[in-house]
Amino acid sequence: MRRRYVLINGVLVLALAGAAAASYLAVGNPASTTATTPTMTVARGTLTSTVSASGNLSAKTTVGVDFPSNSGTVTAIGVTLGQAVKAGDVLATSDDTSARQTLASAQAGLASAKAQLITTTQGQTSQEKAASSAQVGSSQVTVANGRTSLSQARATYAQDKITQDALVAAAQATSDSADSTAVTSAQTALSQAQATYEQDKTAQDALVAAAQATYTSSTSSGVANAQTALSQAQATYAQDKTAQDALVAAAQATYDATTGTTAKASAQTALTQAENTRDSTLLRDSQAIQTAQGSLTTAQDSNSSTKTSAQAALTQAENTRDSTLLRDSQAIQTAQGSLTTAQASLSSTKATAKTALTQAENTRTSTLLRDAQSIQAAGGTLTAAQASLVSAAASASVNSQGARAGAIASAKAQIASAQATVDQAKATLDHTILRAPADGTVVSIAGTVGGPSSAGSTSSTTSSTSGFVVLSSMSNLQVTTMVAEADAAKVALGQSATVTFPALTTSTKGTVTAMDLASTVTNNVVEYGVTVTLDSPPTGLRLGQTASVSITTGTKASVLYVPSSSISTVGPLKTVTLRKAGKDTTTTVQTGFVGDSGTEITGGLAEGDVVVLSASSGGTGGGFTFPGGGFGGGISGGLGQ
Repeated sequence: MRRRYVLINGVLVLALAGAAAASYLAVGNPASTTATTPTMTVARGTLTSTVSASGNLSAKTTVGVDFPSNSGTVTAIGVTLGQAVKAGDVLATSDDTSARQTLASAQAGLASAKAQLITTTQGQTSQEKAASSAQVGSSQVTVANGRTSLSQARATYAQDKITQDALVAAAQATSDSADSTAVTSAQTALSQAQATYEQDKTAQDALVAAAQATYTSSTSSGVANAQTALSQAQATYAQDKTAQDALVAAAQATYDATTGTTAKASAQTALTQAENTRDSTLLRDSQAIQTAQGSLTTAQDSNSSTKTSAQAALTQAENTRDSTLLRDSQAIQTAQGSLTTAQASLSSTKATAKTALTQAENTRTSTLLRDAQSIQAAGGTLTAAQASLVSAAASASVNSQGARAGAIASAKAQIASAQATVDQAKATLDHTILRAPADGTVVSIAGTVGGPSSAGSTSSTTSSTSGFVVLSSMSNLQVTTMVAEADAAKVALGQSATVTFPALTTSTKGTVTAMDLASTVTNNVVEYGVTVTLDSPPTGLRLGQTASVSITTGTKASVLYVPSSSISTVGPLKTVTLRKAGKDTTTTVQTGFVGDSGTEITGGLAEGDVVVLSASSGGTGGGFTFPGGGFGGGISGGLGQ
């Protein structure tokens, strides 16, 4: 151990001796110091200041596409992730078996209605009259339900138009002036949402009351008529049986009392004829009883169906009221949340407001289109129901008049009703094919072949839009990044930026289009969101890719500058080391714009001057410097005298 200590102490003594020798040589020969210190000739150039950050690539426009509810099992998916599609392209298909069966049934009904037109000259029995009466009652309930559905669809359209127009107007106002008017707009939207709730409550309560009245007023007169017809058929059977049995008994008595071969044969023939007549008469009466019993069953089923339809209409009205008021309540909550947000942050940027306006307009267009389609569907259903009612009423009024103009008109109305059903079934069949509403790229697919088409939708990884298939516009891309609090004040809308994608080693130009006004704090670090929109997106990009962003916050051309590290600052005084004729002197300078590569010199130096650079500015950095220097790559801090 002692030998180790002696060895270490010896090394330290040699090191100190070497340092002393180097100090002596440096002080005694200043030329050696100036010869090895890096310098720079002051010249004019361009300074640029940038802010760097990183983020992920996303699309500015995304749309979700869904099958209609209860569309069945997915039979095919015609697209893959990343595939570009055009408007109208087939995205997926669902099982159309049920739709085709419904269409076949509707077509059969149409054929039956056409056949009925041919047979309208035939008269109606009492059982058929009872069935016609029951059909009229059922058709009246169907018409009432159709009118209720049409009124609900129109009310929904009017309510949605008010709401959506208000949302678009609010978004437009925000886009026109991104200031404190956002609070006023939010308060107006809240008042409108509350007013819409009160209007909807009054309208929906009235519709429920109307459905309740329709349910209460449903009758069963057809059942009574069918029961009367059955009683009449049974009475006819009893009367015919008594009369025919008497005729057979008389023929039997004549046969028994007759003698002689010829007379006996004639009596036998009469007896056989009487028995055959009795059997055929009673068979016909039995068939009439069966027909009457079937009509009674039909009337009873029809009455039950009428009650069921009225009950279904009442339930639908109540469900519609509840869903409408729930939606309006949610709208109130949304409006209240918007007001709270607006009060916390009085304004947003023009770019964000423009995006919100576009989204509001798109939402209004899709919502009103959906409501218009609902009105059209309800109108078609009501038209079919009215045609069916006209047909049933016409048939009931002319059932005993034979083939007249009214009967022919009724048969034609039935054909029109059946044709409307066929058209509706064809539309349902068309809905089993999911098509792209616009051009875009597939970014997510919710289902699989063999799974349910309404099993739920997924969101894309880069947006909140959901649907069975989600499409994004890959021609309008942006990068959202977080900028440190110290740099956020330098960033402004419209500044240019360079966006680099490390995975592709590709760079492109962009523009700052949005900035968060509220900070995001992560692990006690304050940052602000900045959105950079790509000017011309290069090929091969994928949503969610990592991107490095360099935002140019300032540029100044043709200025005198030196590396910032070569400037020393003591209080308000800034100095550099100026070398002239091999001698270094400290010179006071005035500075201006500070860029990434240096600081502008506005006074104290001239173009062509030579300044001494610090070790961090470049040069070989070897050897010992004085004062304040040290051994290059060795002991630092310098040696005092």
